Amino acid sequence: MPQVLKWLEERGMAYVTVDAPKGDAKNVPPTVVAATAPVSYVRFHGRNASTWNARGGSAAVRFDYTYAEDELREWVEPLRELAGASEQAYAFFNNNNQTNGVAQAPAGALLLRKLLEDKRIPVA
Repeated sequence: MPQVLKWLEERGMAYVTVDAPKGDAKNVPPTVVAATAPVSYVRFHGRNASTWNARGGSAAVRFDYTYAEDELREWVEPLRELAGASEQAYAFFNNNNQTNGVAQAPAGALLLRKLLEDKRIPVA
């Protein structure tokens, strides 16, 4: 992974930090918090391990997940780190599910905003 981060940084490209199910599956990207460009980007895919490898389903099924407050709280310090290491840091939630995704994106963003503000981390 360090070689990939160095390659991206040399080219001014942003590495995408991913939150996904915890596990050893080869198709689950590792969660590596790294800033390689002026913009940092975190993608909250959800941690629904039971649907992550569902075959024949859509992304809406795969990423059907609602984050709990304690799961988002885990991201306060990594986001502080990314914000300090880059000019701008963004966090995005999946919104491709007709039920939870559409509700999770704004709900997750509001909850994450509150957690960051509680720690006096600037948010836009």
